[in-house]
Amino acid sequence: ELELWDRAQKAMYIPFNAKLGIYEQDDSFLSKQPWPFDQTPKEKYPLLLHYHPLVIYRHRVLKQPDLVLVQFLLSGLFSKAEKIRNFSFYEPYTTGDSSLSHCIQSIMAMEAGHFDKAWDYFKKTVRMDIDDIHGNSVDGIHTAAMAGSWMSVVYGFAGFRDWQGVFSFDPKLPKAWKSLRFSLQLRSSVVELFITKDEVCYRLHSGPSIELTHRNESFTLVQDEEKVFSLKAKLKAVIFDLDGVLVDTANLHYLAWKAVSDEQNLVFDREVNKGLLGISRSASLQVILDHNNVQWPEELKNEVLKKKNEIYKESLNTLNAESLLAGVGTMLQELKENGIKIALASASRNARTVCDRLGILSYFDAISDVDKVQLPKPQPDLFLYAAQLLDEYPLDCVGVEDALAGIEAIKKAGMKAVAVSLDTTYADCCVKDSSHLSLKLFEEVLHS
Repeated sequence: ELELWDRAQKAMYIPFNAKLGIYEQDDSFLSKQPWPFDQTPKEKYPLLLHYHPLVIYRHRVLKQPDLVLVQFLLSGLFSKAEKIRNFSFYEPYTTGDSSLSHCIQSIMAMEAGHFDKAWDYFKKTVRMDIDDIHGNSVDGIHTAAMAGSWMSVVYGFAGFRDWQGVFSFDPKLPKAWKSLRFSLQLRSSVVELFITKDEVCYRLHSGPSIELTHRNESFTLVQDEEKVFSLKAKLKAVIFDLDGVLVDTANLHYLAWKAVSDEQNLVFDREVNKGLLGISRSASLQVILDHNNVQWPEELKNEVLKKKNEIYKESLNTLNAESLLAGVGTMLQELKENGIKIALASASRNARTVCDRLGILSYFDAISDVDKVQLPKPQPDLFLYAAQLLDEYPLDCVGVEDALAGIEAIKKAGMKAVAVSLDTTYADCCVKDSSHLSLKLFEEVLHS
């Protein structure tokens, strides 16, 4: 029987949309029209009590967040970026008509960094029967929602996960609470947690010693011993974009795009070039094509992308240490001397070559390769992958960008964002140019 199950799971088709970076609910989900939520009055929920199933299932709508639930149960099989993206995608289509729904939404909202949403979903779970949310409490209580309340606390606010024998915690206390205390029996050991706004205390109440993980740090508890960890952010790493932050290669990119555009009789100027900031090479070409209202076959796209890259790479020979933006060399040296890790999260596939030409490659502890992640900016993949390479918790990292797409990626990753030569309220701090970047600034931003 085990062999049959193994064969079955290997033969299963799992639909994945590479463009959106999401796992599809089923192979027809994206082809359906969204349910007309704006035309559905509140009294028509739960939908199954008011509409025929054949009507409901012809639409893009969910009773409960099935895919999001899978990413919770099989947590170790998915990256944080995938969980963030899939939660955000499926939330608008999820009605929560199931009493099992809100607790899962609460748990995964916490992991995705949507703390206010997590609290709202938690309240719906806790008050399912008190407020008669589904209008059927007269028929009996929702025991699944009661269990979900406990799950929201332990798996959501305490961030508990049990994956392949590893017990881990990532606690974040809700704004409305001053503290949280509970105990868990893990195998033969009873572990007590006490969480406040500023710290968490792990104590082995009884049983044999046990290994646990707090965020990205493993430790061992012995009986009656306590381990206390601060929950306050501490600057451990700074993750930089390259172009426009450390060096200005924007003009080299512009000249390369201009050369291939002229050759293909495409309109391209400085104004169109503004739409290329912070996005990948293929996405940049698509912006140019859309501006010219033309469509190309993939073969021609690949040919032009290759030629553009060759022209750009040839122009890199003009770079040297003097090409660094003002203050960058001193700033990188300051971070290094103070033990702050440094990483690069650039959409450029030539980032390593550029850093080598600039003489700053040795400063970087990690370079996040765009080919190693599912999606480029404005998705958070590059910055989260950089933090993973550094083995640092995202909350302890600051990201630096000069493009709105990059700032959005940093914020989605759960990091503080510094914008260079960009005035946007979405960033935690904006500076006129890179000469204003310093260790002191990064520490102030992290604690702002």
